[in-house]
Amino acid sequence: MPSSEATAARNSILWLWLASFGRAAGENAIRVLMLRNLITRGTPEESMVSSCRLLFFWLVFACLPALVLAPLIGGVATGRPRRAVLLGGTLAALGVIVFCTFTKGPLLSLAGVLAVESVFFACIRFSAIAPLTKQARLSVLMIQGLMLIATLGGMFLGFEYSYGFDPELKVPEASLPEGLQLALAGYTLAFVALLFLKLPAEEGNFLQEGLIVPFVRAAIGSLRVKLLRRSLIALTLLFALQMLNFVMIYSIEKDADEYYYPLAILIGVVCAMFFDHPFRCLAVLPVTSLLAVGVVIWGMSSGDWQWPGLILGGLIGFCSLAPLTQLHIHSPNSQRGRIFAFAFSLCAIVTLLCCIALLKYERNPDLGRHDVGYVLLAVAGIFALFSWVAFMRPFVEGVTDLCLTPFYRIQAVGEDLYDMPANGAMLVIANHAAWFDPLWLAKVLPRPTTPMMTASFYDLPVISFLMRKVIGTIRVPEIAVRREAPEIQEAIQALDRQECVVLFPEGYLRRKEEQPIRRFGRGVWQIVSAKPELPVYACWIEGSWGSFFSYMNGKPTKNKKFDRLRKIRIAVRKIEPLLPETRASHMATRQALLAEVVKCRELLGLPDVKLTASMEVEGKEGEG
Repeated sequence: MPSSEATAARNSILWLWLASFGRAAGENAIRVLMLRNLITRGTPEESMVSSCRLLFFWLVFACLPALVLAPLIGGVATGRPRRAVLLGGTLAALGVIVFCTFTKGPLLSLAGVLAVESVFFACIRFSAIAPLTKQARLSVLMIQGLMLIATLGGMFLGFEYSYGFDPELKVPEASLPEGLQLALAGYTLAFVALLFLKLPAEEGNFLQEGLIVPFVRAAIGSLRVKLLRRSLIALTLLFALQMLNFVMIYSIEKDADEYYYPLAILIGVVCAMFFDHPFRCLAVLPVTSLLAVGVVIWGMSSGDWQWPGLILGGLIGFCSLAPLTQLHIHSPNSQRGRIFAFAFSLCAIVTLLCCIALLKYERNPDLGRHDVGYVLLAVAGIFALFSWVAFMRPFVEGVTDLCLTPFYRIQAVGEDLYDMPANGAMLVIANHAAWFDPLWLAKVLPRPTTPMMTASFYDLPVISFLMRKVIGTIRVPEIAVRREAPEIQEAIQALDRQECVVLFPEGYLRRKEEQPIRRFGRGVWQIVSAKPELPVYACWIEGSWGSFFSYMNGKPTKNKKFDRLRKIRIAVRKIEPLLPETRASHMATRQALLAEVVKCRELLGLPDVKLTASMEVEGKEGEG
């Protein structure tokens, strides 16, 4: 049963989801009414040119708040008044909707007010998702996907509800335009939901910290973290693809069903939610980026953009969830709001650049169609090249994971998994009974790992390239007796680079049924002594002994049936820092860490292992 804190966080996620859905439906209903009301009447060609001009001014107007107010938005999303801003902004928007409804006020002014308010809401929502999901013990990727579904579903409802009516909005005096009815209902739902919303603890008053300097510091800091930097670039390119696709569908394809575009993106997001690993979810980007290039070429060659545009929208939704999840996971709590505001400002710049395509189309529709298509193809090509370079490792790990799926069912237990740091140096130690132990651990650990591999496997031609250039594996020489262990120094250097090192301290694969674990070697003591403040997590892998790649009944792959849906259970728990007097003795450190790994068996409901004299056999350092 979830704790009271987890239950409260899950309720808050539900209220935030309802608020997102209501706001998206209401805002897009107003947007559609405004666009259809302001388009010039006349021939279809004149109407399209007017629509193009109107979209240009509207997009410029809508993206300016995210660009100009980015420091303020980021500060509000991080600081103390953010819940008050959510409630006050939603209430103000609701008041403006009521005023415009009964006074027949200008829809353009109403849409402008909603554009300013919506960017504050979006940034605050994004900054709250990661701490809420951590408290709720849920997946960040799944919750972010559900929030995108709420937004896109609301957009589809707003389009569908408002698009079928007369552009002149000629309705009886006693009734309201249906789009305004939906806007009233949506924002009322959002306001009621926000009344019950409880956000995580806030980081102080942003006015005391300033605006510009903290925002610039957070933006620069995000570019220094590799996964954050790559995710920001990927999201910017994806947003450029989306905006250019938007131009092609809304301004060039005259007969397209525009309101189905959010539905296409929604379907892509739903499909992406099945790849629920915080790091390996990025594996979808390289392959999907190539599909996007193919779809753009298909649309340009066929001359019809309706179906290519919808499919491209689905691919964009499919790709967007993974890098967006990285922003949640790897942004510090104190800077998450500002980092998302920085991401919004990048998207605003992309929007302004894409508006040039609208002006190009207005001047010469035929030439504009081809120019926008070529720009779209160029951006898709850049995105594909970048995805293969930046996300090759998650792609390789994802393919490996897919290949292992028919043979192993891997299950992880342990509350400490949810509290595992996403960044910074970390050491993971575990028992070692089969060749594939590192692969099974990497499956459940929520971040990329730096494993060790014996030279007999590391030096194989293809594997050597992947281990050196893609994974960054540490090579362990196969020498029976040696005084130095260079792999331990490499592990310490990897920790200096803030990586997560996986170590099997036995240094030897399990050989006997009656000896489930051996005494740990000196290597783990050397690492812990060199890094006394290092977070250390212990794991017990159950089910690896007896697998096709274990020494049970003979050498690995000998005298055993090939595994099929074999259950592998992994327990994870954090080890409390060792006392200085324990770290001072290599034997005491090794025995203490061995006991911590054995203690993980309790999480799996396994009997305790009695540490007998048979386990006091020295193993070589490294990984077997």
